[in-house]
Amino acid sequence: MANQHRSGRELYGFGFLGLIPLVGIIVGVVLILLGAIKYGNKKLVLIGIAALIPSFIVYGFLYTYNFTPSGKSNWTTFNKPQLDQLVMNIEFYKKEHKVYPDSLEVLSKDQIFLSITDPVQTFSGSKYGINYYYKNEGNRYLLFAMGVDGIPFTDDDIFPDTKYFDSSLTGLVRPNK
Repeated sequence: MANQHRSGRELYGFGFLGLIPLVGIIVGVVLILLGAIKYGNKKLVLIGIAALIPSFIVYGFLYTYNFTPSGKSNWTTFNKPQLDQLVMNIEFYKKEHKVYPDSLEVLSKDQIFLSITDPVQTFSGSKYGINYYYKNEGNRYLLFAMGVDGIPFTDDDIFPDTKYFDSSLTGLVRPNK
């Protein structure tokens, strides 16, 4: 019985925990380390490696799904509330400074919790950190998210939800296509 304890064979059953995503990563790493360092058991190392595989498959799929058009379109639900908040901040800025800000970055300098980055564009790979589209036109301004395609002035653009405020009292305009 004591010989079995020293071989690490009693740990083989823990390999089945690898079927549970995330838990499998922890279990796999522990089994690999125990098999290689403490017990010198190659089979335990292989079981640890096998325990890692389901987690890598699941999380790999979830990660790459965010870069597909349907995965990116799921992020568009975050655009409207953020855009509505930006409209309020832009209007507040104008009330304080008598002009609209030249850029969204001006707003984010004073308000560290204000998000000016489009979450849909964040998950489009090479366009990491793209801000919402904003253009100051003097007494008016354009503000919108560029949608899944990342190109402004197309059909998938996302605009602030004007039902929460009287759009006639703001400088917000929708672009003409």
